[in-house]
Amino acid sequence: MREPFIPLGEWFPIFLRGITMSPDKKFAPTPEMIEAADAVFLAMANLSLVQPIVKNYQMLILREGQWRVKRAYVKEGESDEVVLDPDHSFLMEDEDFALYDGLCQRARILAGLPVKTEGNCPLLEAKSALTDAQGRLVQAMATVTGHSLDQLLMFSPENYQKYVDLTLRLLAPFADPHSRYHIEKPVSA
Repeated sequence: MREPFIPLGEWFPIFLRGITMSPDKKFAPTPEMIEAADAVFLAMANLSLVQPIVKNYQMLILREGQWRVKRAYVKEGESDEVVLDPDHSFLMEDEDFALYDGLCQRARILAGLPVKTEGNCPLLEAKSALTDAQGRLVQAMATVTGHSLDQLLMFSPENYQKYVDLTLRLLAPFADPHSRYHIEKPVSA
């Protein structure tokens, strides 16, 4: 059963319930909380850099390849069409997907995108890193908010994301991923 929808304006007071404050009534995050926020900000930045590059070469390769939906899926009612969306590449014949994946790997190398494990997709690695960092952030804030990661994963994805966003807003003034990860700050910062 889904949790009841709570409008954003009502969500923040619930979120703040139980947050430990210093004697002067200012929020005092722990180093673990700040480190977790820094990791989320870094993962968000990485995803925003990797995603357009990967999506671009995936769509170009699909457009050029003109691979169709697997015959077995067409017999089961799937449309007999060319796969042009990278998120639907699983619908291709196995041989076509292997060729598509090989071309994507070459494009990744030409684009200079590193991966932790050879053969992985840099976009999926970036999305996974963001999910992991968000989970660490929720866990770091559990003693403050009273909500565990397991509890929050029961929420709808939209409400989970609202929770993460509110947590980041709370911790943003304390976060400094540039210093933590020795990254040069942009000129506009």
